[in-house]
Amino acid sequence: MLALIGTVKAPLVNAQSAIAPTVAQASAAADTESITNQLLGQWQARDPNTDELVTFIFTPEAKLLIVLPDKEGSAIAIEMGYQIDVTTQPMQLEVAANPNEVAQTIFELTNEGKLRLELDGIDPGQPRPTAFSTSATLFEKISDSTTLPEEVQVVELETQKSRPNIPTQFITILTQAQQAYYLENGKFAADTAELGIVTNLETQFYRYEIVPQGDSDGSAIGDLPIQSVAITALPKPDTELPSYIGWLFITEIEGETTAIRRICASEESSIASSTTPTIVPGDSLEILCPAGFSSLR
Repeated sequence: MLALIGTVKAPLVNAQSAIAPTVAQASAAADTESITNQLLGQWQARDPNTDELVTFIFTPEAKLLIVLPDKEGSAIAIEMGYQIDVTTQPMQLEVAANPNEVAQTIFELTNEGKLRLELDGIDPGQPRPTAFSTSATLFEKISDSTTLPEEVQVVELETQKSRPNIPTQFITILTQAQQAYYLENGKFAADTAELGIVTNLETQFYRYEIVPQGDSDGSAIGDLPIQSVAITALPKPDTELPSYIGWLFITEIEGETTAIRRICASEESSIASSTTPTIVPGDSLEILCPAGFSSLR
């Protein structure tokens, strides 16, 4: 170590100015570590639109897991990356679905140990809010654990490495959210804002769209009344990726409201988004993918 000190050639008059940034950096690093440790774990709040509990899990690997409940008893966790800046007031949080899509927001830890997080209007590419709105979400910490239950499926949003898989997972998230919304409101949501999901429907490789399939009066297949909504994933030009279409059908079977999902993948990338499936009536619905598509689930 003495040998290393001996190699420093800067004059002593600069020592104080060199030490000051180092002290400030060390202090900022300590503050960041302290806040990061407080964030680690599971935080829960009620969605103001659906009154359902939503869980945020901050992990030591700088991953944010957003657990979305499902009416069928299972759950999906969306995996994103996150980064904080504790040197500002309010403190800043960046959430990244991928390097090209970063949502910027603000947060604070209250004296009562709760997490206040601004979620309204937080979309990739939008400016960061400078102050909390009256509708900022207040999360309560329910656990220090950063481990998900085994039954929760983790969904990584679109990346170059995993892109063939991602559209089906994204469609699954949207159809599950539409199912919950329909059971609560008796209709499908027109867009992701109405669903209460913060996401961008246009990514590096795909353009997603919510397409209502029936009018407000509903329709019927055979003796079954039915409402449906489609989620399309159309690839960007020159990507040579397949198209995906997912459908959610809500009907009544033996007096019980029943949800049926189907996801189909195209054999070619240039498939029109207006393509519809074949519905075979009977005691239950059989959904057949349209020509040029194969069923995934």
